[in-house]
Amino acid sequence: MIAVEVAGFGGTEVLRVVERPAPAPGPGEVLIRVEACGLNWSDFLQRAGAYPGTPRPPFIAGQEAAGIVVGHGAGVTAPPIGAPVSAIASRGLCAELAAVPAASCIAWPAGFPVEQRAALPIAMLTAYHALATCGRAQPGELAVIHAAAGGVGSIAVQIARLLGLGVIATCGADKRAHVTADRVCGYGELRRAAPDGVDLVLDGVGGDAFRISCGVLRPFGRIVMIGASSGEPQHIDAVKLVHRSLTVIGAHLRHLVPRRDLVDRAIAACLPWALDGRVRARVTALPVTEIRTAHDRLAAREVIGKLILTFDSPITDP
Repeated sequence: MIAVEVAGFGGTEVLRVVERPAPAPGPGEVLIRVEACGLNWSDFLQRAGAYPGTPRPPFIAGQEAAGIVVGHGAGVTAPPIGAPVSAIASRGLCAELAAVPAASCIAWPAGFPVEQRAALPIAMLTAYHALATCGRAQPGELAVIHAAAGGVGSIAVQIARLLGLGVIATCGADKRAHVTADRVCGYGELRRAAPDGVDLVLDGVGGDAFRISCGVLRPFGRIVMIGASSGEPQHIDAVKLVHRSLTVIGAHLRHLVPRRDLVDRAIAACLPWALDGRVRARVTALPVTEIRTAHDRLAAREVIGKLILTFDSPITDP
């Protein structure tokens, strides 16, 4: 089978499209014929050796994929053979075939577009978990979504609005026309956009965005950190947190996936939104053979929405 291998830590030169033996599903696993896989900022960090828990190279890349179930390991009856699914894993999904725990699969109705199945899982579960579970979002509150034109941010804007939140979205000036929110601005303009403060911030940027966000939070406000793509350190002033009654929370899917109750709650809320189009990823697709180009575009922040890699002909976003 064809797979993308990370041969060592470094630049895009360490990414290789290789032939590898097909895996066999073990007990509790299903074998998926992968149609497309999502590319995330964490893939970029894994390649660079800068992501906590990254395996030692060489390893097969890919943390998110959409495909069809083609085999069962011992003890597995669902999802059934032929079912369209999505899967999330720490690695190994950027390959034509992948063996994954059956419990980690998200089942979709037949006919739901493969590009959405590949683009939504990590963004949708991260956004919902960060806003509703960790951020304790309440209808009527005002939220800030940073990097709102990105893969997670663009889905978070949609989910925040469906949760009844007012939304201020921040992103680069060249991307603002593609973002729908109550207000769209740069994070440097937040104080002007929210003169009375905000209740909740979803931040995957860190650095200056984090510092400015702390300054616009109302008492009992929450910042949920889902990343730090700026690469800049965050200084947390504990005295200000105490005296303004603020909360800083970290949220990561690795702690959600083992909690089946939380996964089921997120899927129960988000799946109907995805199926009826209220939550929809804007998708850019490239063939898997262009993996290095895909990483370059991700690093340059050229992509609006989600970039996916296909194992067949490129998918055109309708």
